[in-house]
Amino acid sequence: MSWWWPATIAALALLLPLAVAWLLSQHRRHPRQLTVADSTEDTVTVSNHALSDALTADLVTLPGIRDSRALFYGKHTHPQTRIDLTLGPGTGPEQILKGLHDAVERARRSAGWDNLPTRVDLSVAHHRAHRVE
Repeated sequence: MSWWWPATIAALALLLPLAVAWLLSQHRRHPRQLTVADSTEDTVTVSNHALSDALTADLVTLPGIRDSRALFYGKHTHPQTRIDLTLGPGTGPEQILKGLHDAVERARRSAGWDNLPTRVDLSVAHHRAHRVE
């Protein structure tokens, strides 16, 4: 039993740096600022929140969309987008696809990015059943 405590302390001594390294590697997934224009002289950054709000506002205007939420994540110089859309009753994905593509394309062009990888999650709003008489 004399080996038990030294082995336990050695194992914990190895696990602690690994845990700290893992925590440090879990860097912020949502950058606070996004680089939207980069030239040889100046770099322009914009708040992630402002760009997310602008894209969300653009998406909510699409016909058949009840709610939307856009979020930029990844590197501040090469972000990606996650969009959550809630479709109204009777609205199919094919009805909003063109408008969704146009909104993401406007965001990409206005920020000056070459590409903007986008993940879209669709859900349908709950609605009450219609009574048939």
